[in-house]
Amino acid sequence: MNSESDQPKLQSFNNRMETGDDDEPQVVFESKTKSLRRRRPQKKQQHVQEPEPVLIDDDDEIEELPNISRSPSPSSIKEEAVILSDSDYDVNEVADETGTKFNNFVEMETPAGQVSDDPMTIESDSEAGDIQDVTPPEVLHAARVRQADELKKSGNDFFVKGEYHKALEMYKKAIEALPTDAAFYGNRSACYMMLKKYKEAQADARMSLQVDPSFEKGYLRLLRSSLALGDIVGTEGVLQAIKSLPTCTTIHVAAEEAKLNTLRNYMAECVASKEKKDYRKLLYLCERALQIADGDLQLKMLKADSLIHLNRSAEAQELCMEVLHTDSLCMEAYYIRSICLYQADNLEKAVQFLRQALQFAPDSALCLNVFRKMKKIKEVREEATGLFTAGKFRESKVKFLDCIKQVKEFEFPNPTIESKMSMNLSLVGTKIGDADEALVYINRAIELNASYLKAFIHRAQVHKTKEMFDEAVRDYEIAQKLDPRNVSLYRKYIQDAKLLAKKAKRKDYYKILGVDKTATQDEVKKAYKKRALIHHPDRHSNAEESVQKEQEKQFKDLGQAYEVLSDPKKRSRYDAGHDLLDSPDPSGFGQGEFDPSNLFNVFFGGGGMGGCPRSNSGGFSNAHYQHHRPQSSTSYGNYHPY
Repeated sequence: MNSESDQPKLQSFNNRMETGDDDEPQVVFESKTKSLRRRRPQKKQQHVQEPEPVLIDDDDEIEELPNISRSPSPSSIKEEAVILSDSDYDVNEVADETGTKFNNFVEMETPAGQVSDDPMTIESDSEAGDIQDVTPPEVLHAARVRQADELKKSGNDFFVKGEYHKALEMYKKAIEALPTDAAFYGNRSACYMMLKKYKEAQADARMSLQVDPSFEKGYLRLLRSSLALGDIVGTEGVLQAIKSLPTCTTIHVAAEEAKLNTLRNYMAECVASKEKKDYRKLLYLCERALQIADGDLQLKMLKADSLIHLNRSAEAQELCMEVLHTDSLCMEAYYIRSICLYQADNLEKAVQFLRQALQFAPDSALCLNVFRKMKKIKEVREEATGLFTAGKFRESKVKFLDCIKQVKEFEFPNPTIESKMSMNLSLVGTKIGDADEALVYINRAIELNASYLKAFIHRAQVHKTKEMFDEAVRDYEIAQKLDPRNVSLYRKYIQDAKLLAKKAKRKDYYKILGVDKTATQDEVKKAYKKRALIHHPDRHSNAEESVQKEQEKQFKDLGQAYEVLSDPKKRSRYDAGHDLLDSPDPSGFGQGEFDPSNLFNVFFGGGGMGGCPRSNSGGFSNAHYQHHRPQSSTSYGNYHPY
């Protein structure tokens, strides 16, 4: 039992607790020491009403908070620590002026036989002298409310600044401090909405209504989050719940109801367009619907499906990655991403992603069908490449054509693979010596892929083989634009092609004499003798005038060809692409006219072959030569090959 000396102290304390005496110990906060202390004031102080904090919502409305002395929950009375902000006071330790320490207001037992001198303790009637802490629950709850309101205020400040992640952290801490306030869940729901985390926003909105079924803004946020997720049925349910509220007239949902009707119509049209395989219209409808429900993952997958059918795999892959970031188990995202990789000619990874999709849906007929087709294309392509590498060009051609057939029969277009197979067929044509076929296939490759660098380089080579040098120059110029890092290399290719084009526009002396470019001097001389006798004008003196002119022209060309190819210096300059006819060098043809009869007489001696007037030198007379000589700018004296 308590001693008589202790009775006055206990009675005095009880009186203060019941009557609210001003001398009651008060809880005060000291920001400098950051600790919570119990201090008995020296004199009475006037109570100052604190300003009521406000709650900022996403629609910029101001919501008044109720009185700060909210009714505590029963669970907060016993064995529950006060959650205090580190910026206000120390949560580890509280003490009164006598130095007695309390651990966060958690009820502590005083050892038996000891009597606490703290005025906030009540002695037990038991003989053991047990002492219990009876900190009023109102004090605990008020501290919780104060802390939660401060955290909420900080969250509101971050929200207004657009720093939603920081605001989210503050709202989370506020809810942890006071989980019975619906407005806190509502604010966190609004924050999730701004971060486009609509599922989390929807969950918080539902929680706010569980805490307070009359919380109007909870209904609004649930409505908007459900609409953003494309949950048509859920949105309709929320609208019905709002209309059944007694205060439904104060909740304006006309805009959301109109969006719901528009979304419903878009979704119906999407289904119809999908069935008709009208992917352009489907893409348009998906984009319009996503403006209303930008959190609908199925709608995003439908848009990605339309993109891959339109061969816009890069955009479709971005959508798949966005969906997988939200839902890592989305089978459709793995499936569509595999198609994107296939269209990018990455068959190895495409098959891997299809295997992952089949793990989520092993019975998916769609995935199994695509998986088999991709494997078939991969196998045929590898077989064709192996035959080409082994030098079996005609066999590889059959397999490359089979690969193109498999690609065309696939539901999803793949111009990348088809272009590469056409390129390979052109290489086969080059290997078997069919330049015409090679040109046909390489043109098809470039038609399918206008930025195919290797195709332009190969086509330039094919054009050079067919002596289409101007076309080769154009192909090299395009390649130079596609590959600006190797400008000097393409510049050399262009110069070489231009030189070949220049040579092609001159007379081909090797072709005129009928010899190879590696012909020796003896071979050049023999070729000239043989052809000069065939084309000598005396042989055709009785022929028609047109025939005589043609034979005389060929006879002159023979003499000019021999004159150049029999002289090593002239032949070297000719092979280098120099124009010998307009050259001021005396060793060229620029100094006077060339008389082929003089050259003929060197080989066969003076005298004609009959029917051909002779000049005093034994060749053609000057009058005869001038008569049959073509009167044009292409005379030997001023010949211009370009």
